Order: sequence, then structure tokens, then C-alpha cells
Amino acid sequence: MSYTMKNICYISFLLVILFTNKQSSVAQIDLQCSGRDMHSIYLILDSGFFRIDSVDTNPTDPIFVSSNVINAQGISINNNLDLISGQVTMYSIDNYNYYYYWNGTSWTNTGHVAFSTNPGGSSNYIFNIAGFAGDLYRYDGTGNDILLLSNLGTASAAVYDVACDNMGTFYLFFTNNQKIIAYDSNGIQIDLFNTSGFPLSIGAGLAILGDDIYAMRSLGGSPGSSYLYKGTKSGALINFTLIKSISSKCSDIASCPNAALPLVVFKNPELPHFAVYPNPASYNVIIKLENTSSLVIYNCIGNVKETIPTYGLNEYILDISQWKSGVYIINALSENKMSTWCKLMVE
Repeated sequence: MSYTMKNICYISFLLVILFTNKQSSVAQIDLQCSGRDMHSIYLILDSGFFRIDSVDTNPTDPIFVSSNVINAQGISINNNLDLISGQVTMYSIDNYNYYYYWNGTSWTNTGHVAFSTNPGGSSNYIFNIAGFAGDLYRYDGTGNDILLLSNLGTASAAVYDVACDNMGTFYLFFTNNQKIIAYDSNGIQIDLFNTSGFPLSIGAGLAILGDDIYAMRSLGGSPGSSYLYKGTKSGALINFTLIKSISSKCSDIASCPNAALPLVVFKNPELPHFAVYPNPASYNVIIKLENTSSLVIYNCIGNVKETIPTYGLNEYILDISQWKSGVYIINALSENKMSTWCKLMVE
């Protein structure tokens, strides 16, 4: 073999090695939700996908995992909702607001539309909050997001992310009034925590490890900066402490759902609880009920349209097929006349 031919072969061999190494470092996402993953938080930073190991005891610097994040603004970790096998995987949302999941070697487009880019995953659902609009959507892998809650009032200051525990409860952090609210998977409020120590500002991520909750605040600029806070629960109070500063802007954080224990410690038995879906709707509306003796429905000018006795029921199907399009208010009353309400959009 000539000297020139040997050089060509050697250079070709190097290129193959370099290309193979680049592909494995860019594409591979090692996510098992066991062992190390049970004490790790995953982050989307400007330069790619990272994790922080042992964040519950001794936070490390972010460790690079992959640069293959399809321009993601948000991530969630949960069972694969689009496959029967249901293995734990990563979901993300691209710039065109489509859900993607990691199939082990690459990202797969589900063809389903997300109405925001702030997802949080549980075993059976992804919950996705539209921060400025104050709407909360739910995704189950069978179609586009559906609206679950509206008018949450998150525009002024909140963490634009959803944290989920291993029981399917999801949590929203409203920094403007220093409260974290827990909801069941149907959007019924089941708990409320007061908080301290986290700035009254917009945050980029929320996740739970064990029985601690983590919140991320990010600032713009070049290269940007992020601040990870750890919240420790004491009864109905969660106290946050700054534990890590990162010289990069963070878009989202997530943890494995089986690594997140429930924070819920109490339920107010005096308040009625109910969830309305789908919302908006055109035909039938399903209303999930708890501690609710009656529903009073008002039209857009405040007149009572219908009063429905619901004592002892845990579900009511409301026929709206003959209703005019518009906005209606559903007010739920408990037996002691305490009330909560939500807005129903009829199309």
C-alpha cells in the first residue's frame, strides 16, 4: 500500500471514530428512572440537555447528557403515553408546538399539538401550563392537549412549569402570592401550601425529588444565569433555599415521576371540589365532584340558567348541546354553602 493510500485510510478511520463519537454524545439520552435517575434533576440549558446528580444532598455542577433537544423549551419525564409498552421516557415540545417523545435513539413526532411549552409529566398524563394566559392543559397521548383549568391568574408572577408526584397529583407555584397549589389529575384542588424564600418573580422550572420541591429562576443576557432553589416542606409551609447558581439560562427542569413523593398532607373538608372537562365544549360536559351538594350555572350577564342538586354524586354529565355559544359560570356549593367556581366556554 502506498504512503498516500495509508494516509487516506488512516484519515478515513479517524473520521469514522469522530463521527461515531459525535453521534453518541449528541443523540444518546440515558434515562432509566432507576438508580442515579432517582436522585437527579434534568435541565434544559442554552447549550443542551444536562442533569444534576444527588441534588437532594450535595448538588453538583450540571453534567452534559446530550445536545439533541429539538429546540425544546420544555421537557417532562413520564410513561410513554404513545406506546402500549409504557416505558419511562422523555417528552419535549418543538418550536411548532408539537409533542415529541424520545424513542431510545431519536425524537418521534406524535403529531399532537401542545398549546403551551411548559409541561410536567406524571405516569398517565402530561400537564402543560400556559403561563401568561393562565390556562392548564392535559395530554394523554391520544390527541391534542385538552383544556383542564382556566383563569389561574399566573401572568404577573409564577413558575411556568408543572411538578408531578408519583400519585399523579400535580403542583403549580404562584410566586406572586407565595403559594403552591396541589390538584388531582382531574384538576380538582386538593391542597395548598404557603412558601417562603423564593423570589416574587417568574420562574423557569418546577420538580419534586423525594418530598422536596425544586424551583428554578432564570435571567436573560449573555450567557444568562439560573438559580436553583430547594424547598423543604414543614406541614403546610415550604421554605426555599438557594442551593446552586448556574452560568447559563435554564428553560425547564424535570425529574422522574417515580422519584417524586406526594407533598399533599391535608385536604380542606369544608370546600367543594370539582373539575369540568372538556372545556371548551360543544355537547356534553363531564363534571367531577367532591363534597359538592349543588351546582349553580350562570350565563354571561349573571342570570341563573340552571341549578343542579348533586349531593352524594361524584360525577355529573351536563348536556350543553342546545346552549348558545358563550361564557358560563359554574358555581359549586358544599353542604355548608362554601363555594368555588370555574368558567365554562361553550362553542
